[in-house]
Amino acid sequence: MLGATHYKLGNVEQARYFLEKYLVERPLDIVAVRLLGGVYLLLNAPDKAVELLGEVDSKYQHQDPELL
Repeated sequence: MLGATHYKLGNVEQARYFLEKYLVERPLDIVAVRLLGGVYLLLNAPDKAVELLGEVDSKYQHQDPELL
């Protein structure tokens, strides 16, 4: 996944772009969701991180307690 690669290389803006694009196709990929949440925090966008995790949490209906 390109988003994870860019994240590891420190290219957080590119990581954001590719993770957002990836999650359109696979919105419940928890690893990608967590990574994108972390990217949002690095980009000083905590509101986006909270919104993203809230959307996924509501879709999972609390089936993954580690998500929180």
